[in-house]
Amino acid sequence: YRLTVREARAVVRAWVDGALVADLYVAPFRQDQSLDGGVIPAGAIAIARATPRLERLELLRARDALLRGRLIRVLSAETDDQDVLRRRHFLEGTAQEAQRGLERGGACISEPLARAQGLHLGDVLELDGVNGPARWPVVGVFRDYALDRGFAYLAPREYLAAFGDTGFTNMALRLEPGTDVAAAATGLRQALARAPEPYLLEVVAQSVLRSQVNVAFRQTFAVTRVLEAIATGLALAGIATTLSALLLERLREVAALRALGASLTRVAGIFVAQGLLIAAAAAALALPTGAALAWLLVDVVNVRSFGWTIAKHWPVASIASTLGLALVMGAAAALMPWI
Repeated sequence: YRLTVREARAVVRAWVDGALVADLYVAPFRQDQSLDGGVIPAGAIAIARATPRLERLELLRARDALLRGRLIRVLSAETDDQDVLRRRHFLEGTAQEAQRGLERGGACISEPLARAQGLHLGDVLELDGVNGPARWPVVGVFRDYALDRGFAYLAPREYLAAFGDTGFTNMALRLEPGTDVAAAATGLRQALARAPEPYLLEVVAQSVLRSQVNVAFRQTFAVTRVLEAIATGLALAGIATTLSALLLERLREVAALRALGASLTRVAGIFVAQGLLIAAAAAALALPTGAALAWLLVDVVNVRSFGWTIAKHWPVASIASTLGLALVMGAAAALMPWI
């Protein structure tokens, strides 16, 4: 569990670093991401463009669509960033190839959507648009943990041609380096509130969103940490019980060793060595079992439940610390009967 949680934390942190690159995010209050609606008024966009020290403004269109009876999200961003996909981690294709494919009329899709619908690079994504079915070749599949139902990303002209102008649902503001983000957020909120018709929009700083992601991650794996503590306690109790039973069975042997001149410290050292061997054997068996469990959670459970995977590699430092903890537990359990 410990290795799986650490891997998940590292992957989620890398995804957040790629997904949250703006300084301020603006969206309608209580916007339900599962429903269409919550459009940002043009006046609010004009106010956002007037934000001091604004470097870039990204406007996002989004709507729901049905794909083979499954509700998915379709997104499109209007921005002067010529390589908006460079921050994504692609599982099929590359960011550069996907960007060129978008410009030629293709679609990028998230991993949950690709797995749920069996879509791969080069396949065709077909959705019902306002003028009938619309088709786009899949030019990239990228990792995403935001929507387990998945989403497709289109170039603005492709989105408008298929669904019309549905309005902008989100704004992302990137400020010049060195700008006080908190002050900018406060100023934007005040400017929106002072408008002739106050706009009910939520202005959130990137740091707040990152904090919310971290809180959600900790809450998600809180049970895992409890299970780890319980497993550690049970292992310590199991080794201590085993060694105590061995001590009772070998009292005559211990007495003979003492009669032959062996000190109490030396006899206790024999049991500590046995405890270390037991812990080492348990750790040696736990490593392949843990690797199999991690594979089961990542490539089977997560894929079936959410449609996304986690990149896997051997965390040498974590394995070394786990082995060290196992040996310390074994030695401590061996000393318990002698205390």
